[in-house]
Amino acid sequence: MANPVAKNAHPVSPATQPQPPEKKSSGLTEIVLPVSGSDFIGNFEMVLPMLAHLSHQTQNRWLTWITTTEISKADLSTYGFQLQNVQVVRVNQKDVSWVLWEALSNGTSSTVVANVEHLSKLDFDNFDSACRQGNCRGLIFRSRH
Repeated sequence: MANPVAKNAHPVSPATQPQPPEKKSSGLTEIVLPVSGSDFIGNFEMVLPMLAHLSHQTQNRWLTWITTTEISKADLSTYGFQLQNVQVVRVNQKDVSWVLWEALSNGTSSTVVANVEHLSKLDFDNFDSACRQGNCRGLIFRSRH
């Protein structure tokens, strides 16, 4: 017996198929980068296009980059960052963890990027929890030593 639903079904193109609601991924990801000298932007060259893409996906929230090093918005502009959605927060090394936790947990950023040289399992778990609390994505970059 033929399936009456299949017989009367109309083909649906992928563009018109109902799409599931976009899921916002929250949580912490650690990325280890190779060290290529003292050129800060050069060390991040591989991930800057990804971060630029994320700066366009913020939906009225920030892409926040917490760093102990100077990051020029002119440098970010050359990689296509949506600058009005980016805030660069320069802090001293002793304040990185506190500022990172605040940025992850307060709900004003869709993505928080930070340069952190070492994370203990407890630190990672605390920052991951802060991501869930703030409904944001956390990206921790550190250099390979």
